[in-house]
Order: sequence, then C-alpha cells, then structure tokens
Amino acid sequence: MRNPIDRFFSEVKDPRTGGNVRYPLNEILLVAVVSLLCGGRSYADMVDTCRAKRRWLEQYFAFEHGIPSEDTFRYVLMLLDPRQFGDCFAQWMRFLHGHVEGLVAIDGKACRGTGAIKGNSMLTVVNAYCRERGVVLASIDTADKSNEITVLPQLLRALNVKGCVVTLDAMGCQKPIASQIVDQEGDYLISLKGNQGNLHVDVAEFFEAHEQSDPGFREPDFEADVYEYEEENRGRHYRRKIVATSDFCPGLESYKKQWKGLGTVVRMESWRTQNDTTTHEVRYAISPAWAGPARGEGDCTGDAWSLVRGEQRSLDARCVFWRGSIANPSPPQREEPGDITSAMPEHRPPRSEVLGGPA
Repeated sequence: MRNPIDRFFSEVKDPRTGGNVRYPLNEILLVAVVSLLCGGRSYADMVDTCRAKRRWLEQYFAFEHGIPSEDTFRYVLMLLDPRQFGDCFAQWMRFLHGHVEGLVAIDGKACRGTGAIKGNSMLTVVNAYCRERGVVLASIDTADKSNEITVLPQLLRALNVKGCVVTLDAMGCQKPIASQIVDQEGDYLISLKGNQGNLHVDVAEFFEAHEQSDPGFREPDFEADVYEYEEENRGRHYRRKIVATSDFCPGLESYKKQWKGLGTVVRMESWRTQNDTTTHEVRYAISPAWAGPARGEGDCTGDAWSLVRGEQRSLDARCVFWRGSIANPSPPQREEPGDITSAMPEHRPPRSEVLGGPA
C-alpha cells in the first residue's frame, strides 16, 4: 500500500517537545495532504476530511487518539521548518516527475498578510513551476523579494532541468545563474532589464536598427524567426509578435563570452486593447537556442509571453521554442485500491501519481 508520508517526509522534524504529544506528526501531515488534494482550503477542512475518511486513513496510521482539532493542525503546521519541508516536497516531486520536459518557470511570489505579525516584511516564496505537468516542482522561501537571487542556485540544484527551458524574469538575469542552468544541461530564457550593464540597451538598439530597415524583420541579409498571433480573451484583444535571431551584430558578439551558452536574442512585443484603449509593451530576452517556425523544429506551447506580461503563470503563448520535439506526458493511470487518491471525491479527475511510491 502506498504511503508517501513515511517515504518522503520522514526527515521533517516534529516541532513539538516533551511527552505531551497526542497526535503523531505523520498523521497530521497525511490528513493535511489528502485534504489539500481533495480541494480543502482551511484547517476546518482538514478536520472534516479526517472525519469523513477516518476508516480509510487508518489503513496508513492508527489514529489512536482520534481526530486532531483545528488548533492542532494550525499549531503544528505553522511551526514546521519551511526549508526542511520544502526539501522533502522537492524530493517527492522529483519522484513523481523525475524527468520533465518543456518550460520550467521560476518566479518569486510575495505572500500577503505574512508580514502583519511583529511588523516583519512579507514572506516571499520562489517557485519552480512546470508548465507541461501543471505542478510546482520545488519551492523555497526568502525573507524578502530582494533576496531571490541568493536562493536561486539552491532551487536550481533541487531540480532536474536537463532538456528543459528555464524561464526567469530580470531578477534572475545573472551570469552565474545562466551558467548553472547550462551546466545542468538545460536552456534558459531570461528577461532583460538594466541590471546587467549595457546588455539590455545593446539588444534593444540592435532590434530597433533592424526594425527601421524593415518593420517585418524580413531583410535579405538578416536571419530571424518571426511569429505573430492575435486572440480575444474576456473582452480584451491581444496582438503579439516574437522575433528571435542568432544573427548577431559585432556589437553583441562579445556577450557570448560573458554569458555561457548565449546564442539567441529575443524581442517580445504585445498590444492589448480594452474599451478602445490600447497599451503597447516591448521586452527583450536572451537564450542559448531558438528553433522557430521557419526552421520547422519542435513545438512548445509555452510561456515566453509570461515575460512580456510580467506573470510566469499566464501561459498563453503559442510560440515555437525548442531544438527538438517535446513529448507530452502520458495521462496518469488509476492506481490499485488502497492508493491514497481513492479518498478524493468522485467528481474530481484521478491523480494516481500525486501520492505514489512503492510500499
């Protein structure tokens, strides 16, 4: 019978001390995980899950002292070491999604309300989100958003990015980060701003010069992949244009020595129209490789446009971005009776791989 709590979360230390511990930590973690997978959003939902599925939960642990209260769930879960729990979570995700393909978006999110106590700054969590699987592969906390750079190397080490494209906003635009991704046999797509000397300015001027010669970037002596599309979404009209090239001018060649693997610069342009008002935005990025529609190599329905729109979870691009084809993961299969997903409501799709591992 499958039980990921013992296998992947056994290293999580119980924050409680003394002999007055009625509810074992593994029971609390099991109920919390099952509740969240069933759509629970609160400590009260954890109690309800335990009441509704107690007989089923007892297949894994004894629950000798009954059902923990809301306060017990709150007290224990709030005292857990987040780094330690995050490492165990990443280990679990590596087991479930050992080799992912496609785009892995790394982005920091501030948790509202976490700084209300004692005047502390808001907690920032840096997540690695796999677009192809729709899951967070790893997560790590930091004191504030300005410290994201310091935890990125640790987060990357927890990931297997071989064959993936790792997208980062300008905060991650650092040479050591780019080198680490390439060393781990991955590719990167990093948004540019003014935090790396003249790189952003030089790339912008490079594209602007070619745009002045030909707004369509179809000059005979300039090789570039151009992709455009339009869409309607909730009353808003979007028009987008991506231009990617490895045909560097002499002024950009020097950056190849500074940025490991650098082989492509990308221009991402968008127009958004709502209520007869149009906004326009242009962003730039760097990457080791680009395979575009003109070359017919591969297809990745990805999140390059998350860099344009400033949100790594809005994955609405239809750009072609890869050296070769990306295989779509096969849909999960139902597990045998007794698997932890059998506790989930029937109207929800099966998640056979979510809580897995040999007995």
